[in-house]
Amino acid sequence: MVEQIRKHGIDSLEDNSGVTVQAAVRMFRKESEGKSLSHASKIRSLCTTLEQKFSGSLAHVGPASIDRWLKSLKGSETSKAGTFRYARLFFR
Repeated sequence: MVEQIRKHGIDSLEDNSGVTVQAAVRMFRKESEGKSLSHASKIRSLCTTLEQKFSGSLAHVGPASIDRWLKSLKGSETSKAGTFRYARLFFR
């Protein structure tokens, strides 16, 4: 996704209705190809969660909904921090 933006600009991600969460997830998953198994596994896990939690246009996923989702996460603080880091990579 980053490479696409660099070459063609952010407008290349959108069609008339804007890029969907599912389309952004597909592009983000491709970025994990060739990476370590651990990194790829974390990306797959995040992508599965994002697809389940958010739908529609990526533009409609606002900071408040991301904050609510992150605060609802179960698990240790270390796990939550890891999810936050990978979510930050996705939403940058």
